[in-house]
Amino acid sequence: MSGEREDILLQMNNVRYKKDNGQLYLSQTRVGWLMDESDTSTVSVPYNDIRTQKISPEGKPKVQLQLVLHDMSSYTFHFCTPEGRDKQVAERNQVKERLSQLMTQNRRQPPNDLMEKKRMLDENEQLHHLYRALVPTSIISVDEFWKEIAGQYMGEHSSPMADIKPQTDGNNGKVQYNLTPEIMSSVFKTYPAVKKKHIEYVPHRMTESEFWTLFFQSHYYSVHTTSRIENVFSECSKHDDREWNRDVSSTQNDPLHALNDIYDEKPMSTESDLRVAGVKAGSNVFHALMIKSATDIIKHIAINMKKKICRHIKQIIGKISVLIDDSTSLSIKTALIVYLKCESDKEGDPHFMFLDLIELPDQKAATIAKHLMNCLNNHGFDDSYLKQNLVAFASDGASIMLGVKSGVATILKEHYPDVIIWHCLNHRLELAVGDSVTEVHGVNHFQSFMDKLYSVYSRSPLTQRDFLNVPLN
Repeated sequence: MSGEREDILLQMNNVRYKKDNGQLYLSQTRVGWLMDESDTSTVSVPYNDIRTQKISPEGKPKVQLQLVLHDMSSYTFHFCTPEGRDKQVAERNQVKERLSQLMTQNRRQPPNDLMEKKRMLDENEQLHHLYRALVPTSIISVDEFWKEIAGQYMGEHSSPMADIKPQTDGNNGKVQYNLTPEIMSSVFKTYPAVKKKHIEYVPHRMTESEFWTLFFQSHYYSVHTTSRIENVFSECSKHDDREWNRDVSSTQNDPLHALNDIYDEKPMSTESDLRVAGVKAGSNVFHALMIKSATDIIKHIAINMKKKICRHIKQIIGKISVLIDDSTSLSIKTALIVYLKCESDKEGDPHFMFLDLIELPDQKAATIAKHLMNCLNNHGFDDSYLKQNLVAFASDGASIMLGVKSGVATILKEHYPDVIIWHCLNHRLELAVGDSVTEVHGVNHFQSFMDKLYSVYSRSPLTQRDFLNVPLN
């Protein structure tokens, strides 16, 4: 190991890198790999350059350790001692745990890169305030700030749990967490009690992996997981605000971008009017107005397209069928969904078309029939047209819909005697499958299997890609 003057803290033989056998070693400041019968290290990586480490999942034929660097390059080492798989796993885990400790001890120093410094100031409000208070006023220099002050904030995070990204192993469904030294240091600074327990228990009473497994099962982690999504979208909101502030400053002199006054009768004629309008609006108002304007435009186009289609159906005297279903919204209000199956031309096949969504005051058959008729009339299909061209009515099999005495279908049949009443095939199929699962022995096992299969492969895009590749393998 020429060129390495540091003491070797841990060395493992029979470690393969790129199909070559060699030795993997850990020194005080770096991890290295030396090919057998060579005096020069092929791999020499300072701990500061390592972003995280990953291990191969259980059940894989190779026992591997991968180091991922901050520049997203990686090194993969294969433990292949001839003493067997158990020994290979033990050696790999020993390296992993010691490497984790050394990475924590050698956590990154204050950054030299300008973009990295900017990122730190953006993410740490307290550090940003200190910078503005000390550097512009010449109390300390820029170099002194990053060397003496910023170093105290390295690794700190207002919510360290937000940086912990769980990953699901596609082979066995196990959830894995990749801990970087920065995250571990941040957890210790946020929760001194956890750091105390870590010193007390690791490695004397339990391994590093056992300690962090217990940590993820504790309230320290679970209490933060419910807000992770909110934290993610909070950052998105901050990003949007920065983008909109930039847009406001660049467009406030352009009358075409004065969205808050676009419908006012009085045009903004002076530069001061435009500037005041931009300041009053703010990024959030501009954003909201643009979303509202886009929604109104889409709504206007959809309404006019629907009117045009309905007029075309009447012009060609096309036959129509009505399909309805009811639904309950989150506000516990019942809505009626109305679809048409209609002719767009006399020679082509009929098409499905969404017609309307109607809020119902109650779920009585007479009420549903009344609102359905009003809906059809409002879209241009009057009573005389329906008597000649309404072919069929379809719904689920509920008594309110298809009841012989007073269902919606019966009420329609009284007005339009030639209409065909049809129990929706999808609803009938759902009922048949439900009865089969209940009555046929063993089908419930298949249902349980499919539910578990969905649970495993729906958790992440990675597992979904693995599932799609199953037929190819």
